[in-house]
Amino acid sequence: MNLLTKSKWAMYGANPILFFTREMKMKMPPKLREFVLWFVNEATRNKPIRAIVCGPRGGGKSKVLAGLEFWLWRFLDWDITNLGGSKSQADTVFAFLANLINSPDVQWLVGKTIQSETVKAPEAGKGWIRVLAASQTQVRSPHAGDETRGGALIQDEVCEMDDELAVAAHPIVNTANPSAIIESSTFHKAFGEFQERWDAGEWKRFSWDCFDVSQKCEYACEGERWKAEGGTCPVLDFCKGRAHTSEGWMLIDEIIQSWRDHDREWFEIEMMGMRPSVGGLVYAPELVRLAFGGAAPDSPGTSPAIGHDWGFSGESFMVQVSVRDGLVWVDKAEFWNQTSDTIMIERVSSLAKTTSASVLADSSHPFQNDTLSKLCDDFRPVVFSKEKATGVGYVKHLFEKKLLRIPDASPGHRRLYNQLRNYMKDAATGKPEKKHDHGPDALMCACLHLMAEGIAQEVVKEQKEYPPGTIRFRGMIIHNPDDEDDDEDDD
Repeated sequence: MNLLTKSKWAMYGANPILFFTREMKMKMPPKLREFVLWFVNEATRNKPIRAIVCGPRGGGKSKVLAGLEFWLWRFLDWDITNLGGSKSQADTVFAFLANLINSPDVQWLVGKTIQSETVKAPEAGKGWIRVLAASQTQVRSPHAGDETRGGALIQDEVCEMDDELAVAAHPIVNTANPSAIIESSTFHKAFGEFQERWDAGEWKRFSWDCFDVSQKCEYACEGERWKAEGGTCPVLDFCKGRAHTSEGWMLIDEIIQSWRDHDREWFEIEMMGMRPSVGGLVYAPELVRLAFGGAAPDSPGTSPAIGHDWGFSGESFMVQVSVRDGLVWVDKAEFWNQTSDTIMIERVSSLAKTTSASVLADSSHPFQNDTLSKLCDDFRPVVFSKEKATGVGYVKHLFEKKLLRIPDASPGHRRLYNQLRNYMKDAATGKPEKKHDHGPDALMCACLHLMAEGIAQEVVKEQKEYPPGTIRFRGMIIHNPDDEDDDEDDD
């Protein structure tokens, strides 16, 4: 390395923003500069770092994090684990890093580099960077840092990870001095690890939206240009004129076109970094929260039932419920990903025999259900097109009457809880979306058995006059059109 190159990199060590603008080819608007300078200041003072970053799609989160990872590795000899919410996310980060690592100015530092790991040459110091996709194996990766060097866990798009994986990865840095953990994401879910961490306010919070990182807008906020929109820029309520002084890269025309192409909620989440509205949730989140927690009872319950939701190529879910002292308890909650049908059939049928439980499985897999029916004493398929609305109404009734209990007893129970909190209604149809639905569907199937037995009917004491269109079952209000109107208002 010649003297000029050494001098350049010495400047980058002292001025990280210069590194980002020259080597990362990034524009650095004020909110990104604030984040980078705060992080570097804490790292160089050997302070433990905990930060959470929220931003829009295309808002530079992954790129700025990749730049920070390289800077820490290059100048401070840190170990870095970057955990992406998906493989494509990990690939994106590695592409940013590869541009730096493959630079002639940097090659002398590199001992080895492959897709998942870059290690410094011994003569250049210490430190490695691992770029991985979140999985049960990767969250138990080697510890980053040691008693003399820093280590960082960078979690990119946390909302795309299972909450349990995100939390399980944190000990990766517990041997580092100092340690750093950053959770970064767009708010793709209303509830979960990222959302709870943000709300707690215990970690340093950074956020920006599309107008914080947009190019400078040259358009007037009102005038002939916006005649079709009533004379006013269609995104003025979000921008509030900030883009007139912005220093970023997102094209104003593209931002406006995104508003025109999508609904308001999509724009608020993907472009403004806002949280999804809870008005479109199937079950009230505060009631789901009240139902969750504590240990499972030791005594067996009555009216045991198992619900099973088949997954065509992804997740399958099994939930067992029973009744104790007038309350419906989730005794078992188990899930599988890309697992053979034989294993799931054996588990469901074995549990049914052990607990004398009725089995209700979704009707989408007739051949598997035929096998189950021969192995279980009491089995029936659930036709979602005919029964799901009624079943969801019954589960909603259990939540509202505070009759459902979901103990914090296993990974399956926690996954069921998280899916119930994020179970959304389709804005156009008002029906539950096909997202975060495997656990809720399995619970619904199991609860259909309790509904058929009249469980919880005695607690419902409604007025004798019912609105037209009310659906009742053994004394229970399963569907009330007045409630439906309220839901539509909330949406």
